Amino acid sequence: MNLNENEREQEIKNLMEKDSKYEGRDRYFLDVDRMINEGMAGGTIINREDNPQIGEARSFEKEEPPLELE
Repeated sequence: MNLNENEREQEIKNLMEKDSKYEGRDRYFLDVDRMINEGMAGGTIINREDNPQIGEARSFEKEEPPLELE
């Protein structure tokens, strides 16, 4: 299918608007706990007794426990 320039720009705009609503978070689980533990999620850095820690920046989503395999 060949699109003219205006149709192509509109299609790109529609895709960007659709993707930017949740940035893909509605389709993929983000391991926020791991990101915070590894220092990739920002948050507030707290210095306590020369031991900097990243404070909790957001509440965690409720998860199901992992399945136990026999």
